[in-house]
Amino acid sequence: MELTLTTFFSLSEEHAAKIMALDEPSRNKKIEEYRQLRLRRGRIDFGK
Repeated sequence: MELTLTTFFSLSEEHAAKIMALDEPSRNKKIEEYRQLRLRRGRIDFGK
């Protein structure tokens, strides 16, 4: 999972380790926040 955090979400290894050290509910919430952020950044805004 830590490799996914560093590659898919472009986080540093240190930051990924901090997320992995969280308890499971907190970790899942943080990963979901990064997933949503990545989805929003990936969308193309055509000014509509």
